[in-house]
Amino acid sequence: MSESIPYPETQAQLDELYAEYYLTFGRFMHVFGSTESSLSSQLQISVLSLVYPGYPLRQEEELNTQEERQAQARARLLGIAAVKAVTAGSRLAQMKDTFKRLLRIKKSAADDAAEIDMVFAHLGEIQFVRNCLVHNAAYMDMKENIGWFKSSNVKNVKEHEKQETISFSLAMLTAMTNDLFWVSQRVSHAMQPEFYEHIGKMNESATWIDERRIIRARPWHYDPTELKRTGRKYIKDE
Repeated sequence: MSESIPYPETQAQLDELYAEYYLTFGRFMHVFGSTESSLSSQLQISVLSLVYPGYPLRQEEELNTQEERQAQARARLLGIAAVKAVTAGSRLAQMKDTFKRLLRIKKSAADDAAEIDMVFAHLGEIQFVRNCLVHNAAYMDMKENIGWFKSSNVKNVKEHEKQETISFSLAMLTAMTNDLFWVSQRVSHAMQPEFYEHIGKMNESATWIDERRIIRARPWHYDPTELKRTGRKYIKDE
């Protein structure tokens, strides 16, 4: 994913490269935030589907009176509010642990838990880059890799041994963005297979099985090994 970009000889050329970075970074941050929100919503749905069997599909129960139906609706709304109060705002690591606990409660297949592990491991690699850019900003590499950007924690880290610099290309940032689009969908298929099965039966279609298989088989666009990481902790003692 290396990029050959000519050295910017004018301020206008430099501004153009930075403008492309700001656009790519802005899109990346937007999709990252959207992914966090989607995972939070998926976590709430996963809990509610255990508390209210059939959720999020609407299932009408046969109740005798309007008062009973209203009482049921109030109880469900109260339950939804309680679940949100407990789960909303969870960090990604907490979400992963909760998802896996829910899978154990449901006695789900082992490959569903493995899928959650794999997805959150990749998401963690992307989150690492996101945190570096948010807390340390990034500047163009004008020496070694023209068109690449560097982000260093040298001004924020408390210990010299923990200083670190990452180098990345805009293509890598775009690849991370593309991967983020699939994170919540992969988690949804792992956590709610019965939902997709029900939709397939309603539509008299078994394509949900193929869709689940295709989604899991999709390769990630971003390869974390391409991220260049330098710092004192990477220097081997002689």
